Parts: sequence; structure tokens; C-alpha cells
Amino acid sequence: HDLNYSSDVDLVAFFDAETVPIQRHEGKTDISNKVLKEMTKIITGKTPDKRIWRVDWRLRPDPSVTGLAMSTEAGLEFFAFKSAPWRRLAMMKARVVAGDVKAGSAFLERLSGFVWRRHLDFRALDEIAAMKERIKQEHPGLDGAIPGSAGLKHCNGFHIKLGDGGIREIEFAVNAQQLVWGHRWHDLRTSNTLDALSACASHGLFTE
Repeated sequence: HDLNYSSDVDLVAFFDAETVPIQRHEGKTDISNKVLKEMTKIITGKTPDKRIWRVDWRLRPDPSVTGLAMSTEAGLEFFAFKSAPWRRLAMMKARVVAGDVKAGSAFLERLSGFVWRRHLDFRALDEIAAMKERIKQEHPGLDGAIPGSAGLKHCNGFHIKLGDGGIREIEFAVNAQQLVWGHRWHDLRTSNTLDALSACASHGLFTE
């Protein structure tokens, strides 16, 4: 239900140490990771025709040193003290998709202070520009075929996702406005780019 095209599913997982149904002596992090690994095998499939979704876990905190899941308290500490500004963009789009919906919603509510800050953080805007520049460097000329991809990629030289005026650029423009004005106008606090675009127009940030 968003603008994106031919993308994987970005997942992050947290468990509430007080309510997760795992005995203390069993190791909550270890069992949570095992469950998530099995889930990933099921939905990614062994072959493309068995695949439900392509899953990407790299958005989780410290992916090089952590498992697939961490406690909500550890997650909140990471976002408050160790997180790079670009992660605000990722968590801006976060929504609960599985597991304990009540615990997940409570976690996102507690995280709202990290995403929607009262004061403008110019580092975040610099990070948006840097991310956009990295994409251009990774796709010079946008001529290379994407391995394993299918469907429309080019139309008369226009790359629908990564090119100038494409989906990614629209997202960056909208996300920047959300970061700047989301603390003031709550209708900008949405994970859906189309809804955010309409909200931006209603506040005069973009013309119709």
C-alpha cells in the first residue's frame, strides 16, 4: 500500500522481556532468534517459485554484532544513544506486522520521541542528502540490470524507482518534510508516502 516497487520486506524484531512466553532459564534472545530464523526460511523459500517475500533483516540495530531480535529495552537504548540519524527514516515507516500487537504498539509509542523530535536535527537532513548521493554512486547512469529482478525497469531511459523524479526521490522529498515538520503536524506522522504527500500539500509544503 505504498509507492515502492520491486522491494524486499525490511523487518526488525523486538521482544518484551516481561511478557514474552519464554522461561528465563531458556534464554529469551536465543529462542527468539531461532523462531525468527525458521520464519525467514518459510517466507523466503528455497527457490524463487516457493518464495512469499524477500526478507531483509539489515535494518535491525547493530546488524553486524546482534541476532535477529533484541529486547525492547535494549532497542530503546540503542535508538536513544547509538543510532545514526538515517534510522529515523526507517523507523518512521515502522508498523507492527506480527507477534504481540499490544507490546509492539507500546514499543513504537515509546520510540516516537526518537523519530519525531521537537527540535530540528540538521544532521538528519544531511544524512538524507548523503543517502541519495550514495544511491547515485551505486547506480551510475542507472544502466545496469539488477540481478534477479523482473518487470519494468526502464521506460525511454527513465528509471521508475531510482531515476530523477522516480519513486526513491519522491520518498526522500517527502521524508525530509516529515522530519522537519512532523513534530508540529501529526498528520505527517504516517508510514504511507502517499498519505504523507497529501498531508504535505494540505500544509502548503508542496503545491497540488
